[in-house]
Amino acid sequence: MALILTIDLRLPLRVAGGIPYVAPVLLSLWCRRVRVPLLVAAAATILTLAGFLLAEQGVRDIPNALTNRLLAVGAIWTTATLVALYIRAELARQESLREAERVRTLAAGLLLGQDQERRRISRELHDSLNQRLAALSMELDALHSQMGGSEAARGRLHAIEERVMAMSEEVRRVSHQLQPSILEHAGFVAALRSHCREFSKQTEIPTQVTVENAPERINPVVATALFRLSQEALQNVARHSGATEVRVRISGDSQGIGLSIIDNGKGFDVARSGTQAGLGLISMNERARSLGGRLSIDSPPQGGVTVTVWVPLDQPTPG
Repeated sequence: MALILTIDLRLPLRVAGGIPYVAPVLLSLWCRRVRVPLLVAAAATILTLAGFLLAEQGVRDIPNALTNRLLAVGAIWTTATLVALYIRAELARQESLREAERVRTLAAGLLLGQDQERRRISRELHDSLNQRLAALSMELDALHSQMGGSEAARGRLHAIEERVMAMSEEVRRVSHQLQPSILEHAGFVAALRSHCREFSKQTEIPTQVTVENAPERINPVVATALFRLSQEALQNVARHSGATEVRVRISGDSQGIGLSIIDNGKGFDVARSGTQAGLGLISMNERARSLGGRLSIDSPPQGGVTVTVWVPLDQPTPG
């Protein structure tokens, strides 16, 4: 400031002599505090007026010089206001980015916890409940072979056996939905093929799976995320699309792996749904983003929906 005051006093005719004080106001951009440009502007205003009082002695055209100084003060405060507004907007933008990052981190943690809980429940169902049902079915079968009595009693016992077997099959199906063992033992591609066969069987919607250059080994985190995404996408097809055909395509390269799920259903307004996205779409998007990937949904006017996911293969191994 002292250097600028010295320059100010030496300017010929003091034409707009206060303008150099705008420079420190601009430099206050780097302080990233809203108060700083205003404080600098206040100091610059004082020095500008002081420069007028010190330099204008003996100058006849006082009104013109004073007008120049007032214009300079206006320029200083205009600059300070703009700088303060920019700093405030930048701080708000950075806070918004930090908040978005915190939300993404929280969502990723929730999804990870959800997957771990699904895995635990699946193992409990398979290792405990399903085995007990199998043992009960065997006992009922043995009792049926040893039982005499009326045909009505034997028929009722046989009906109970069938219900137990149906319960066992339902437990196996739920366990498979929660965490298919084939995903851990045979990998993502085999697990997705198996899931698509099951989906086609349950919904009677023909589902074709094609694989192009899929990597042989996929990080378990990526495999689980892609499998969950495919589950959610196919569930949406069954619930909402009215489709008669589904195509699932897996493709990959050295950088990442892509998954596309295409149906020929009635489609929907993607732009409108973006503002009213359900939990399913939100979780799908967060799964992709938490792994540094991207998800896109396209639904042309003629109908049908294409869900495309791409996820990089390079991921940290879960601890």
